Amino acid sequence: GGQFTHVGGQPRSNLAHILPDGGVSAWAPNPDEKVWALLLANDVLYVGGDFHTIGGAHRDYLAALSTTAVAPLGWTCDTDNRVATLALQGSTLFLGGWFTSVAGQPRTYVAAVELQTGAPQSWHVDLDDQVKTLAIQDTALFIGGYFSLVNGELRRCIAAVGIETGIVHEWNPALDRTPDWSADGGAHVNALLVDDGTLLVAGSFSVVGGQ
Repeated sequence: GGQFTHVGGQPRSNLAHILPDGGVSAWAPNPDEKVWALLLANDVLYVGGDFHTIGGAHRDYLAALSTTAVAPLGWTCDTDNRVATLALQGSTLFLGGWFTSVAGQPRTYVAAVELQTGAPQSWHVDLDDQVKTLAIQDTALFIGGYFSLVNGELRRCIAAVGIETGIVHEWNPALDRTPDWSADGGAHVNALLVDDGTLLVAGSFSVVGGQ
């Protein structure tokens, strides 16, 4: 997924399936704008991005696709702006991005929805700016992006919240960037990865935990 018009010499707009031998599958949903996030669960591919149509059907920023058919599944969970990242825990799909509403309900930059139905859960975390990445470890959802406040508490660009409760954890790496400038939106976290109890963090910063 990304922003492209051809893969392996074949016309493919923003989303493609590469086969094990390096060839390109005939599968071509061709979303009309950039794809930012992919998540595969139970043979369903959840796709997040900037698009409004995918597989010839209207879907705003988020869609569920079969891995064998071009048309999207009936599952819908439209947002009002970019979906940049997806994470799965059990039957809950977490999404982060630029949005402030999910399926018509107010959600600021991060949300939890039912995997089977797309309906927003009551789980609610308030951020003051955009989310670029999510990661899960046990009962914690790690969030990375451009924000400074999480549920009114100071957490610059990275935070941990309860998967079940949405409560902000005391864990605080105190990320910063010196010197800081605004041309790229300021300090931010682009990617998170949990590996055997260690959280790997990548982005634009110069100080973490005072180091």
